[in-house]
Amino acid sequence: MPSKRIDELDARTVADTDLLPVTPSGGPSGKATVAAIVAEGLSQPNSASAGAGASITIKAADGVTSGAGGSITITPGAQATTGGPGKVVIDTLTVGLGASGVATNTAIGVSALAANTSGSNNTAIGYQAGQKITTGGQNVAIGQGSGKALTTGGLNVFLGAQAGQSATTSSNNTFVGLNAGTNVNTGDSNIAIGRSALLTCTTGYNNTAVGSFAGQAITTGTDNSLLGIQAGQSITTGTFNVCLGREAGSYHGNGSTPLTTPTNSVYIGYSSRGLNNSDSNSIVIGYQAIGEGANTTVVGNSSTVQQHFYATRYLRTEGSLVFASSTPAAIVTSQNDYVLNGSAFQRLNCTTVSDITGIAPPTSGAHVDGRMIRLVNVGTATVRLMHNSASSTAANRMFRHNATDVSLTVNEWADLVYDSTDNGSGAAGWRIVKYA
Repeated sequence: MPSKRIDELDARTVADTDLLPVTPSGGPSGKATVAAIVAEGLSQPNSASAGAGASITIKAADGVTSGAGGSITITPGAQATTGGPGKVVIDTLTVGLGASGVATNTAIGVSALAANTSGSNNTAIGYQAGQKITTGGQNVAIGQGSGKALTTGGLNVFLGAQAGQSATTSSNNTFVGLNAGTNVNTGDSNIAIGRSALLTCTTGYNNTAVGSFAGQAITTGTDNSLLGIQAGQSITTGTFNVCLGREAGSYHGNGSTPLTTPTNSVYIGYSSRGLNNSDSNSIVIGYQAIGEGANTTVVGNSSTVQQHFYATRYLRTEGSLVFASSTPAAIVTSQNDYVLNGSAFQRLNCTTVSDITGIAPPTSGAHVDGRMIRLVNVGTATVRLMHNSASSTAANRMFRHNATDVSLTVNEWADLVYDSTDNGSGAAGWRIVKYA
């Protein structure tokens, strides 16, 4: 074979055992086999230049391996150029620094950071990820189309396909999940974690939505905190709300009409609901609890049978203490071990003169010390509360301080309180504490 320098060789087929002339750096000239040269590693000659807009393609031979724990490294020489900021295409995948070649950027994927001018410290991974960023900095966009409309916004984190894809000048947003915050335009300081969380938010800010579809309908609403699948899902322009639990704060009391504009309200519990779109400063707590409107608080639902509030000194109210009323079936004969379910305010419709010899605990319940009942006769005949009558079970009997019966004529009332301690009355039971 004629002696030639490697970079002057004509294209030809050679065997691994053919000898080629080499001049090792710092050593004497000699010859080496093709196999030895390949094993040692070939580099593109320093004089190779693709020119602006062109590319150099290096295809490793089928038999080239890096060995266990090693790697194949492509390093351009000192004079190698591509006509501007370079990139590497591996099996059609584009890897580089993005447009303008800012050293602190990382771009992986077709059109990733394709419009960048001076934006720095950006990481864009995925087709069209961060493709319109120009001067925005410190953004992370991972996923197809994530942050693809962003131009000058900074300090955003978009993780998931179409996450934050409409953001333009937004800053300080964190969107994680498919379509999370996908329509945010200029809204700042939002956090959306979960599929379609804050999906339609455009200019809303300071919202936190965690859970699939949480805050999905928010457009310009601000300062909402939503946690749970579909939490606050229907809110559009509502502000300063807290929704905790699946579907919490998503519907009106009817369970189907979207709750769109509540303000300053709290909904805690699965499917806890506001009364209507006039909700403001409404607090609703409990499974499927239904609010009672602006400036009200509801704890529990219609299935709640007992609530216990701990207060070692007193329970304070700034307004009146109000009890719902109950009206049992008409009394037409004497009642032994009379069961009074419902509220503490009992409207007795007595139509025939009758006696009540004792009051039993509520159905499926038990006597509780301190339970108070107000009995009002709203009927047409007198009802008598009998003192320590043996016609009722001992624990259900009533006691009066002077051991006499109490007659309630129409519109008269008596207050009773339950006391299981025998403190001189003779037994546990109801104390008739007042009547008129």
